[in-house]
Amino acid sequence: MSATYATAADVIAIAPELSGVDATVLDSLVDEAKHHIVASSWGTKMLDGHRLLVAHFATINFFPENAVGAIASRTFDKLSESYAVGAVSDTDLARTKYGERFMRLRKTLVQSKVIRPSTTSGWDRGEQLL
Repeated sequence: MSATYATAADVIAIAPELSGVDATVLDSLVDEAKHHIVASSWGTKMLDGHRLLVAHFATINFFPENAVGAIASRTFDKLSESYAVGAVSDTDLARTKYGERFMRLRKTLVQSKVIRPSTTSGWDRGEQLL
């Protein structure tokens, strides 16, 4: 089975509380989460990882009462405000049950080493991002 990104319907299947979120907004979160998943690292687990990450983002944005920690944004009716936040970290992921499940799944991935040309001379070893 090849690696596949999640759809909004895939996300709602694991997080039915998100069924009331506007479809356009949920599709936007699906697209945003794609930038945090490296397909070659996730392989056949990519669908599960991607939908968990989208559910995490949506929970923080639309159900902050179900998240713990600092608030990155708030939404009320058609009004919303966002606060500057950094890249997704383990601390951020631990704020929701979906983020915690994402971290557990991520731990099952095999990290591969990538060999790349060094900027000086010879070859350099680096770790591929997950």
